[in-house]
Amino acid sequence: MTHGSAGTGQWQRPPRIITVVGVALLMVCATFAVRTGWPLRYADEVQYLEIAQGLANGRGFQIEGSATAYRPPAWPLFIAPMAVLGEPSRWVILLSVALLGLSAVFAGRIAAKITGSPWGWLAAPLLLVYPLNLYTASTLYPQLLATAALLAMWAVVLEATQDAESGPTLTAGQGLLIGLLAAVLSLAVPTMIFSGLVVGAWVVWSQRAGRLRTAASMGVGLALPILAWTLRNLVVLGAPVPFSTSSGQNLLIGNNPSATPDSGLAVDISAWIRKAAGLSEPERDALYRQAALDWIIGHPWEAFILWLGKTANYFNPYNSPSTEGQGSTAAMLVGWMSFVLLIAAVVARFALRRSVPLWRSEVLYVVLFILNAPVMAVFFTRTRFRQPLDASLVVIAAIPVALGIAALLDRRRQGLGNTVRVRRESD
Repeated sequence: MTHGSAGTGQWQRPPRIITVVGVALLMVCATFAVRTGWPLRYADEVQYLEIAQGLANGRGFQIEGSATAYRPPAWPLFIAPMAVLGEPSRWVILLSVALLGLSAVFAGRIAAKITGSPWGWLAAPLLLVYPLNLYTASTLYPQLLATAALLAMWAVVLEATQDAESGPTLTAGQGLLIGLLAAVLSLAVPTMIFSGLVVGAWVVWSQRAGRLRTAASMGVGLALPILAWTLRNLVVLGAPVPFSTSSGQNLLIGNNPSATPDSGLAVDISAWIRKAAGLSEPERDALYRQAALDWIIGHPWEAFILWLGKTANYFNPYNSPSTEGQGSTAAMLVGWMSFVLLIAAVVARFALRRSVPLWRSEVLYVVLFILNAPVMAVFFTRTRFRQPLDASLVVIAAIPVALGIAALLDRRRQGLGNTVRVRRESD
């Protein structure tokens, strides 16, 4: 590949060596996940699995025998089919690994189109070895479902984009698909709805034609799943909950007198928990939300400083897990090194923008990564909450690496060609 062929907008097949390495790395991820991810380590994971088992056994969306909307629905629904096959064991963790593999395929496909080189597929193995992704693949958290949805949205946008300078021209079907993916994104990790809406708005704004058609089809795809879940909650719980009944608690966790920029779940909200005893889920959610708003309104300066600190903590390469005994110095060092290298590679990609033009969607996803900081800080920020957005940066970071490898191979081929010519002339 030469630089002149970069950004031609053509899909490329992965080199065989990348395919082999990618499959091998995925097997390593699977082994790591099965050995370290079971028994489940976190209360969130246990609840997700319990809901999935209830769905598989016909009991419905329940926790401890009671109907719930405390967890958003996309992830338990994704897990449920494995529960249908029998009592889940450690192999359920492989669902996270499978989503990481799917995300890697999307990443490689995106980078290959942007570079116009098959070496863009290097993004796939890089996504697999990024430590935050490897960690998430060993858990039963929904972040990898959100990652796959976010990267799939990007892949669909590129499918409808010819080159770096042009905007996408989506069909109604592609618009519907982006809307559905945005719904999956927000019903898996509700804070990610901001990302889904930003990508959707950008797609409509940058359309070369048919903006109204695209907006309508995307709106239908986004609204129908959320509306179905909201109606279920209205019927079952008596309240139109669009995402989950944990939003009020999460707002209170991030906005109370004991909260700090990086405290995460390690805060004291016991007084409000006692007040909420005996209330229904929607009532508890409303109580917690109002308590958080009361504290923010009553302490505007403290709340603002705390929000700034949480915004800064969003960029923290490593937060110790809330569960005691799960963090380590080695994990912290790996987190810092990987994040610093990631940001350095993204900066290198922007430095190459004159020789290899930046695609508009690349800029979009970098801006999206940054804008999520103040949005997530409304609640509280943790490194793992950022994982789907880190994955999008890995795609961009892989591009200068892929271009460097392609340039080295070009030089090597040219050197071999010159050697052959010299030998022929000497003969």
